[in-house]
Amino acid sequence: MRQAADAAPPKAPEPAKSAEPDIAGSYGVSLSYGGQPIDATLYLGKREDGTWGGSLYVDMAGTIPFNSLTVKENVVQATLSSPDGSVVSMEFKVEGVDLTGAWRSSGGDGSQVRGRKLP
Repeated sequence: MRQAADAAPPKAPEPAKSAEPDIAGSYGVSLSYGGQPIDATLYLGKREDGTWGGSLYVDMAGTIPFNSLTVKENVVQATLSSPDGSVVSMEFKVEGVDLTGAWRSSGGDGSQVRGRKLP
């Protein structure tokens, strides 16, 4: 008969994986373009292949798709081609329903970006 001391110790449970923040959705954002305030809608979505995509909708320009979009936890980096011919880079953080960050244009313009997830 085996003694209890000879028995293998029970396996410790594996640590739980941290849940990826749910950042997919639409955000109402405010920014400045050429010194003028602009309200826009930013869309983020995860594709079936696991990559991210999205777009920015602005009344005066319509929907502008992101050329690239990467997500690392709750930090998003994206680029898009502006209708004025410049390349725009954005970096922002999503915390809960709040979005904060900045954008910068190859033409020199840029501003802070602030927004909230839309219901």
